Amino acid sequence: MTEQIVDIIEANMPASSDVVNAAKGAGAAAGEYAGQQAANAALADVRALADTNKTRLDTLIAAPASGDTELVDIRVGRDGEAYATAGSAVRSQVTNVARSVGMMSVASIDCDTMTQRNLFDNVTVYEGKNFDPSTVSDMTVENFASHLMDSSVGSISAPVRVRTPDGNLAVRNIMVSQHGASTDSIGVVCFGRDGSYLRRYNFDRLPNPLIPADVYWMAFVQYATYPGLKWVLEDRTVDWLNPRHMSEPTIPAPGIVGVTTQDPFASVEVAHGKVIDVSRGRSVTIDTWQQNLLDVDNSDITQPIRVRYTNGSPVYPLLRYTGSSAGYLYYGFDAQGRLLGRYDSKNWVQHNNSVDPDVCYASLIDYKNAHRVWSIGSMSLDWLHTSNEPVQYIVGNDGDYASLTECLQALQGDTRAKTIRILPGEYDIFAELGGAAQWAAYKGDANWRDVQPVVPPNTHLLGIGRVTLRMTPSADQISATAASLLSPLNVSGTVTVENLTIIAKNCRYAIHDEASGRDEYDGSEHTYLHVTAIKQNSDGIGYTQTLGCGEARNGRYLFEDCVIRGAVPFSIHTNKNTAGDGTNITFRHCLLETYGTAYSVGLSTSWNNLGLNHAIFDSCHIKAGIRTYNEQSDSDKPNSYQITLLNCNADASITHSNTNNIEPLVLNPVQSIPVIIPGA
Repeated sequence: MTEQIVDIIEANMPASSDVVNAAKGAGAAAGEYAGQQAANAALADVRALADTNKTRLDTLIAAPASGDTELVDIRVGRDGEAYATAGSAVRSQVTNVARSVGMMSVASIDCDTMTQRNLFDNVTVYEGKNFDPSTVSDMTVENFASHLMDSSVGSISAPVRVRTPDGNLAVRNIMVSQHGASTDSIGVVCFGRDGSYLRRYNFDRLPNPLIPADVYWMAFVQYATYPGLKWVLEDRTVDWLNPRHMSEPTIPAPGIVGVTTQDPFASVEVAHGKVIDVSRGRSVTIDTWQQNLLDVDNSDITQPIRVRYTNGSPVYPLLRYTGSSAGYLYYGFDAQGRLLGRYDSKNWVQHNNSVDPDVCYASLIDYKNAHRVWSIGSMSLDWLHTSNEPVQYIVGNDGDYASLTECLQALQGDTRAKTIRILPGEYDIFAELGGAAQWAAYKGDANWRDVQPVVPPNTHLLGIGRVTLRMTPSADQISATAASLLSPLNVSGTVTVENLTIIAKNCRYAIHDEASGRDEYDGSEHTYLHVTAIKQNSDGIGYTQTLGCGEARNGRYLFEDCVIRGAVPFSIHTNKNTAGDGTNITFRHCLLETYGTAYSVGLSTSWNNLGLNHAIFDSCHIKAGIRTYNEQSDSDKPNSYQITLLNCNADASITHSNTNNIEPLVLNPVQSIPVIIPGA
């Protein structure tokens, strides 16, 4: 009997084990008729549930105008970034919007100002150090640390950016808590916009204001012999939009707060077609406001908005009114919430385009038959970033910086975690660096680091959409000397480069990733995702490599889903490794394609290399293969590269111009399949 019940269910639709077990139990307990009834009921429940789920699925996968399903489409943000889940897309963007209008909830961020704190707690400090005044002529923000000397009394901070590239203050409210007995000691060291040393100030001659207009970086000095002398960041309170009517509203510090222009009528409760019945006079209060409204045909009115504190300071310092009308602009309430009266445009102008100073709350009026706009103006506040939260910059039209070079130059010396988002388009890096006027006749002896900015450490360089960096000057636009210096992109420390196309010609490399043997870059991680780098055939100037690397000792290099083309697509040399050192180089799902030379990948040993480096190629196509060699003339030095080829093309050769200590490991070689074109 129970088997017949199961057959009834399975004949109509697949049943879950729970339904089948329920049906079996019902049949065994109640006989054939009762079992059939139980099976029919169970089947009806299953069908109802299926119909409900089908409706839900139809809603979830409904196709919008873009052609993507709703669940896929919602993951793509307004800025083009694809988030991992629909939930993260919504939460991230809502959070960004909330931050941009200064309306993050108190539970989400600390809305109190920071208490007075020691500046030296928030920046790198060189204890027992002072700078060497005899070498200041060539001291810059970048080489600042190398100009420091030991001192028994002084500690000095790393250079802190105190102005943005456009000259606005980036650090505010700095003060000395107490002067020491010897005020003629050096208090600050100043640098200009390009990071070069300007001058120093003693404590007894500190400028007023503290940050002169031509100073963009400052290093702060403290002395162990004067423990009371401390550089600190003061408390600060900024009056601004305060939707919760807190008695002492503030903006969060540190951080950058940007408030875009907005319409108060879109952000607060509005009574449409209403006006206050002023015949009731002072009996109208904020609490009874709604009860004293009258219907009218042509005006809208907002609920009472707090526009001033009880001390007269504005809550809405950038409340704006544009347009004209013979009617009233707003109704005013005092600090106790009682109606003061109604105010027109003359009153607005009389008080310097602001509300009457006696008005602490205002109901704004809009007329449908008059062109008038109320808005809350834009405001941005720069502050010293002391949190560990990543910082973001936008490059492109209407972004923080119009050009990538300008952005990188402004961020030199900034080691915070940060993302530089490059908006869609093509960026001519050669033109950004001055073009032919700067480089056609150049015959100087500058180092490559001195002529263009390097991507600062801990940066995520992210292309949004289709982004191309180009450096393709003709031979008459760039000298041979300049062609040996310039590259579209220079990297040294930890970095992630994602979703960029880089095209180069008549220059050094498409990407110059060079640690120069500097200890500060040891152990750094270099990640390249979805990068296409192309080095076109040159006119006899510049270098041959597309991507040229100088190893960061014990570093990590990852290339994933990349296309690298050129005469020599990739080369790397070691940097004075010692015994026990080792760097990992991984290519995954990459195409390395030479234009006809003997190899696509060059792995070089330089100097007295004693390390063991690993080069792993996973599911890659390497046209012409890999070559190990020594970059110096004494080619008898052995190379130390453990080379592994996994699922790579079988015809990728591995050759050694001198001894390599470890034999390569080749696993699962893939045979090329010829393409047959019909009729060819």
